Amino acid sequence: MVGCANPRQVDDLLRNLRRVVSCDIECHFHNDTGCDIANAYCALEVGATHIDTSILGIGERNGITPIGGLLARMYAADKDYIKTKYKLDKLRDLENLVADAVNVSIPFNNYITGYCAFTHKVHLSVVIFG
Repeated sequence: MVGCANPRQVDDLLRNLRRVVSCDIECHFHNDTGCDIANAYCALEVGATHIDTSILGIGERNGITPIGGLLARMYAADKDYIKTKYKLDKLRDLENLVADAVNVSIPFNNYITGYCAFTHKVHLSVVIFG
């Protein structure tokens, strides 16, 4: 609940939990260290059945797993499944509704719906070792 786990810790915890229970497992992640989407996806891979998400990541402290970001990660892994299960074309409307209700702007680089999403440029990075 404090947003400090990493995917390796989530993997270990969920694998151990899955060994002893056969019920549904719901996970709730915060983004205090930037790992919420990675942790949520990892949890699904190792047996979680439900992930708490929010619109635009809005939530306590640094936010709760954004549904758009998690869907983007899931889409990259299994596009056909995600396209048949979720109405991705409705995500922008939902995010706009929430953004307007709480008076925030949707980030230009937001997952899936940001105006820079799916635009491509070639970037050149130079690393200098001393």
